[in-house]
Amino acid sequence: MGLSSVYIPEEDLANLHKYKYSGIDKSLLSRYVLCHYWNNLVKLFPMWMAPNLITFIGFGFVLLNFATLLYFDPTLDKPSPHWVYYSYSLGLWIYASLDAIDGKQARRTGQSGPLGELFDHGCDSLNTTISLLIASSIFGLGQTWWTVGIVWVGLCNFYLSTMEEYHTGTLYLGYFSGPVEGIVISCVLYALTGYFGPGMWQIDYKTMIPLPSALVDHLPSGALNHFFVVVGLVTMLPNIFNSIHNVFEARRQARLPILPVLVSFLPFVFASTMAYLWLDASTGLLTQHLVAFFAFVTFGFGYTVGRMIVAHVTKASFPIFNMMFIPILVGAVNANLAQRGLPHLFPLAQEHYYVYFCVAYAVVVYLHFAMTVINQICQYLDIWCLTIKHKKVA
Repeated sequence: MGLSSVYIPEEDLANLHKYKYSGIDKSLLSRYVLCHYWNNLVKLFPMWMAPNLITFIGFGFVLLNFATLLYFDPTLDKPSPHWVYYSYSLGLWIYASLDAIDGKQARRTGQSGPLGELFDHGCDSLNTTISLLIASSIFGLGQTWWTVGIVWVGLCNFYLSTMEEYHTGTLYLGYFSGPVEGIVISCVLYALTGYFGPGMWQIDYKTMIPLPSALVDHLPSGALNHFFVVVGLVTMLPNIFNSIHNVFEARRQARLPILPVLVSFLPFVFASTMAYLWLDASTGLLTQHLVAFFAFVTFGFGYTVGRMIVAHVTKASFPIFNMMFIPILVGAVNANLAQRGLPHLFPLAQEHYYVYFCVAYAVVVYLHFAMTVINQICQYLDIWCLTIKHKKVA
């Protein structure tokens, strides 16, 4: 097998022609409100502009948001200038808007295909961790288990929805708790933070409840930021359980065994377990280098999900193991050995250097994966990625 076919075997390339996007969007906000905005927005883009270029431009605003976060609040608990929060809101809104119309542009220009789904989902997978880190900064959660929890649930939701699409062939979006609703709420919260300041999230949430004090006093006290995190986690749970249900139901109707689906959980369960063991055993990773750790997670997760999407569009077997498991396994084992005074590779005091290595490793592996797969698909389908090679015939 040559280097160009390391991710897509030659015998699977023919399945690219069988790919057909299937999605069920039940979001009321999308269907009855934002669809009008998106339908008019896409008309502003010329017919010569490739849909993937629109996606890429939108993702540029995500990277700009992340760079702003690293400059003003790398510890996720420091107040930033008010304009920064407005820029987060605007950047996320622009990204979401362009992400919503890239498919419409693909249909306008006759460029719909598997590369578009891979490119779109790839950017979404990277944006998930970045946007949740920004939310953690907005709320002032800091480098704590609160941040770990909110990022983990978001990644779990994205992983299961992608796994659901692989096994059912359809992408499902719910009525009220889909990505569109989450993005709109996030943009509003970012803008409110810009207006009132980040201190608004430190007040007791009970002061915001319009009920008699006799009833409110019985509730446990807590900061407004923690209250919103708990509410966000609870609202994501139906999406997670619904994805699992849809997969099991599709397998049942097709009279297919359930065991392969259970195996599909292993990559996320393994990575999550190793991440927890590493963070729990380390003396400074959680409290001092969490953003660097999640930079590694961003590209590691993007790679894992990307392999899943490639398998989906090429009808290949589900990818269980991948190269991103190695550094996180080494980190977890080393931290636990060092914590117990057993022989280990490097001391915990120097662990942050290994984390930086993990970030570089993940970026290189992810970029190699993305560029190799894009080039292979483009060569096979005779298309270009960011420009239109074959124009739509009127």
